[in-house]
This record gives sequence, C-alpha cells and structure tokens, in this order.
Amino acid sequence: MKHLMLPIFISCQLILSGCQSFSNVSTTQSSQSTYKQKFLEADAVASSCVSSVLSSPVGKTVSEQIIFLTKDDKNLLELMSSSDRLSFQQKLTLKDYLTQNLKCRQDFFNSIKDTPYHDIFSRYFKVMDDVYIKLMDDQMTIGEANLIKSNAIQLNIREVEAIR
Repeated sequence: MKHLMLPIFISCQLILSGCQSFSNVSTTQSSQSTYKQKFLEADAVASSCVSSVLSSPVGKTVSEQIIFLTKDDKNLLELMSSSDRLSFQQKLTLKDYLTQNLKCRQDFFNSIKDTPYHDIFSRYFKVMDDVYIKLMDDQMTIGEANLIKSNAIQLNIREVEAIR
C-alpha cells in the first residue's frame, strides 16, 4: 500500500507545481502589461509637457545651439561635431531649459514609479545630469555632450525594449 501511495503523492506534487508555475507566468504577464500601460500613460504625459518646453523660445535656443532635443533636429550633426564650449548666455539658457524641463521629468517619474522603467530612466537622467553639469563647468564640449546623449538614448531604448 505504501508503494502505491508514493507515485500518487509524487504525481500530485508535479500537478500542483505545474499549476503554480502557470499561475506565476500569468501573474508575470499581467504585471508586464500593467507596467507597459503605466509607461505609455507616462510617456503621453511627458510628451505633452516636453512639447511645450521644446516650442518655447528657451527650448528652441537649446536645440539650435546646445544639445539636440529630438532625433529630427535639423542641426543634429552640427551639434554632435561642435568643439565649442558654452558661452555665458548659453549657460543661462540651458539653466532655464532645465528648470522648465524638471516639471516634465517629475511628472514622468511619478507616473512610472514602482515599475522597472523607473530604474532605467533614473540611470538615463543621471547620465544627462552629469552632461549638463560638465557643460556648465566647461569640462565638456557641445559635441561631446551630444554624443553622450545619443549613446545614452540608444542604451535607454535597448533597456526599455528588453522589458517589453
């Protein structure tokens, strides 16, 4: 009788563990779907905010003279190859831009907290904050800053796509 119970016990364990694995997969897929939805909502909020900053006189000056703001900027290559450092006026303009953009960043972060995207964008913004500090302190050229931004964006895209 004992020998008959052992296979039944093992079969029950296998069946129950299989159900638990399926439940974990379903929960993981549901979490990823929720994360993706939060990200899409956050992206919509941020896009709207950033659009208004980009269309402001400060945003236009930054994208024309200092750092590309979209991949479609007409002078992207010119900015990436610039060996210039920021002038005093450009530093003031960049500071104004960053002040305006900070609200967009805060809204975006609040929308993606408790998701894996939060860590990814925290790393990206840390890289960019370091770039802005070095630009302001004359430790980096405009071209170097734009190259680092381009590389940071590419890494950010790969990390976000890995989650999806």
